[in-house]
Amino acid sequence: MLYDVFSIALKRFPLIVFTLWITPSLAALECASLSGNSERCTDVIGMDNQEITIQTEEIINNSSVIYGEQQYCILSYTKPSGNSNVNAWSRLPFDVQVDGDRDGNDFVLSNGSNTLPVAFKWRGGAPVNGASIWEEPGPGNLTSDQQGATSCDEQPFSQAWVRFELLSSELQGVLPGSYSGNFSVDIGQDSTGYHSDVNFTVNLPTLVKISGLDDMVLTGRGNNRYRQEEPFCVFVSGGGDYRIRASGGAGSTEPFLLSNSNDSIPYRVRLSSNGSNLNTVDPGEWLDATNSSTSLNCNGGTNTKVRIVVLDSWINGKPAGVYKGTLYLTVEPS
Repeated sequence: MLYDVFSIALKRFPLIVFTLWITPSLAALECASLSGNSERCTDVIGMDNQEITIQTEEIINNSSVIYGEQQYCILSYTKPSGNSNVNAWSRLPFDVQVDGDRDGNDFVLSNGSNTLPVAFKWRGGAPVNGASIWEEPGPGNLTSDQQGATSCDEQPFSQAWVRFELLSSELQGVLPGSYSGNFSVDIGQDSTGYHSDVNFTVNLPTLVKISGLDDMVLTGRGNNRYRQEEPFCVFVSGGGDYRIRASGGAGSTEPFLLSNSNDSIPYRVRLSSNGSNLNTVDPGEWLDATNSSTSLNCNGGTNTKVRIVVLDSWINGKPAGVYKGTLYLTVEPS
């Protein structure tokens, strides 16, 4: 046989899952008198009008989690009363406690009767003891003591991060919309503290995800061509319609080519609009589809497919060898 195997790798584009918009009512620098003509001061900088995009997927404790993070600056120090000389200020250890709208052990954001459970995590840049790690401050759960900082330039002491996690499995039961929740954040300094009320609003667009794609080897024959199909799953929150496109590279209109070190062979891509019928598409051409699943992984099955075709006439005259290519599939809500 003149030609051995044609391989094609299928990759999937993760789209943005949803966006978290923080609109906190954080006070400016807050200082309180201490005994001995001194003051303790606290400030939070960089948390107002920030957007957190929750789009990264990670396996944590054998569960798939979607998360987003935001870094900000937190100050905690003592100073002589009325003294503006930073050199006279001293870092003051602090801890963090969070409370807010809850459902059992979960913080929740709400949209009418719909709720979105999220894990609120926090990490400081310079703990008094041990390494900087993610912690879950709750009503009865303080973070570890942090060393404090006198200015945002004093890193890593001034650095802090908030992180919001959502189990991937929760996405399939969540409808698009705007979700909000009320939280309070307390920064404790010994027996005193700094309190702020924070409102979180999550704007949740229609969510989409591709899963179940595997590498493909073109071995099927028929009608003077190589032909192979790969079934996969497309999830859309609420079961809405979507559109899908294909390209032969990271660019949206890169040609469909299988290549070896010296030569290349074109291939044809056919996508399904309803899980059964197939439509030939050009690179970057969108195809409207109506057969999405409301299950993240189609309940372990598939609901659509892609077919790769290589005609014998495209192969004639090409050197023998293994030809490979990468097919990029992109989906988005209609």
